[in-house]
Parts: sequence; structure tokens; C-alpha cells
Amino acid sequence: MKLEEFIEQSKRPAPLVSGLILKGHCIVIGGFWGSAKSWIAESLAVSVSSGTPFLGLETSKGKVLIVDEDTPEDTLAERLRRLAKGIGKSVSDLDIVMHSQKHFILSDAKMVRALHEEIVEEEVSLVILDSLSSMLGMLSENDMGAARKQWSLLKGSATLFIVHHFGKKGENFGRGEVSFTAALRGSTKVNDAADTAFSIRGRGWPRVLKVEKQRHALGHQEFAVNLIEDKEKTWARLELCELPREVNKVEKIILPLFTEDRDKLTVDQVAEALAGAASKNEIREALRFMEEKEVIKRGVEAHNRYVYSLRTKATQTKTLKSNEPRKLGL
Repeated sequence: MKLEEFIEQSKRPAPLVSGLILKGHCIVIGGFWGSAKSWIAESLAVSVSSGTPFLGLETSKGKVLIVDEDTPEDTLAERLRRLAKGIGKSVSDLDIVMHSQKHFILSDAKMVRALHEEIVEEEVSLVILDSLSSMLGMLSENDMGAARKQWSLLKGSATLFIVHHFGKKGENFGRGEVSFTAALRGSTKVNDAADTAFSIRGRGWPRVLKVEKQRHALGHQEFAVNLIEDKEKTWARLELCELPREVNKVEKIILPLFTEDRDKLTVDQVAEALAGAASKNEIREALRFMEEKEVIKRGVEAHNRYVYSLRTKATQTKTLKSNEPRKLGL
């Protein structure tokens, strides 16, 4: 092959989702059961199939094929209908081919070959597999090498989006005790096969998506997603929101300073009690955060000096939650 031909065929793939996902790539999203991985995948399917933005990012419109062995059919159908309505579309506007609860397994070469032929014939742009664990068939979770060979047949002709679950080690993910690769169920070959891998964190909305691996740097590394829906749950959509602010160590060490004997504190008194462990600016920021979280309240004493106290005795044992927004760098 001549150099010119090599360079021409080796051009960077075009984006499927601008700044996030490239065409023909293998994408893995990993997280705990019930962490909204399927919501993300289905929202992506609705956006790509209708040519509408995904989380505010432009998409390249194309046909989507969903292979779902995890979600009950009625739940999946209702969710897709709601997501379509949430962006002002009807199900007839969605160019999606469904394979729901068809017992698709990656260990069956005939099934994989038939799916690949359908992808080519239908000119599918995006294939979603939900979830990898439920499609292993005769393969064990520690034999992902064989599964990888099978799903690699699907990669290239279409973008492959794989939903995968965390294993037991995933309980320690997010605390810095285990890596994303170790948190995933099965062998390291799952993450090895991915061009882009996302972790998803959070037990409630909003959820935090973080890029754990990316062969091509595309710009977006961490962002938060919120579920927006009406009270009657007739429509739904996912939107970007501000990233949760992490509770810092200053806030954690300030709270125990409020006692029955010392229920009111000024910035100077907190600084004296911490004995240099935090600057006054850090203390002021921490107190402001605790006030916004309604853990403490602020009053004014003589000479316009602020004084802080717990709102109620019950809040003395209140746990600060890491869900305060900070600016999103997108």
C-alpha cells in the first residue's frame, strides 16, 4: 500500500456525537446495577435515530439497532416512547430496529454473523448491546477474550455501544481503591476492547459520567446528567447539569465543632479551633456551603460580625451530601 493510500484510509473517524463518540468505535459504559446506564444508552439511541442533540451535543443521524436482554419489553417500550416525546418526537420519527428479549448470545457465532449481516444490509450507524453480562451464553465472565472476538465482528461497520455492569470490586470504585478496569465484571479485556469507556456514578439523579478511557482526545472528560420528566411521567429527557461539588475536608471537620456548649461560632473562632488546618478563606467558603445546604444558619452580632449556628439539634448529626453544583466545564 502506498503512503498516500495509507494516510487517506487512516483518517480520524467522523463524529457520531460531536466531541464525545466517533463513528465505528467501540464504547463501553460501566456502573452498578440501576445506575441509569440503560437510560443513557436509550437516550443516545433516540437522539441518533432522530438526528437531534444528545446531551446538547450534535449527532450524526443514522439508523440504530438495539439488542436488549436486560430490560423488560414493556419497560423498554415505555421508556423509548417517553424519551421520544421528551424531545418533541413521536416513535415514528425514530429510525430504530429492536431486538428485545430474543436470547441473543455472543457465544453463538451464527447469531453474531446474522446480526452483522443485518447491520450491513440496514446500514445501521449505532448498535447498542444491553447488557454484556446477559449475552455471554456459554462463556464465563472471565472468558471475555472469546466474547471480544465475537463483538469485534460488529465493530467498524457501526458504532458499538456496550452496557456493562460492575462486579463486587466495583463497590470500592470512586473511593480510589480500585480502577475502572478492575471494577468491571469479568476480565480486563472488556476495557481493552473499548475505544472509549465511561463510568457512571451516583445512586440518584443527577448521575456523573466520566471518561475513563479515550483513544482520541475529544474534549469532554466528566459531566453530570439529570433526568427531566413531568409528574405524570408521560415524557422524559436527559439533560446536562452542573457537576456535583465534592464535600471537602474543611466542611467535614467544621461540623463537629458545633456542640451544646458552643452552639454559635464565628469565622475567627472556627479558625482558632482548627489551629491552622484551614485558611480563613477556606473556612468562609465551607461555612457558605453548609449554609446553602441548610445545615447551619447565619446571624449578625455586634459590629456586623457574622455568627453561625446549627439550624436544629437534629442537624448536629446530619451528613453533608456531595450534590452541591459547581460549574460544568463543557
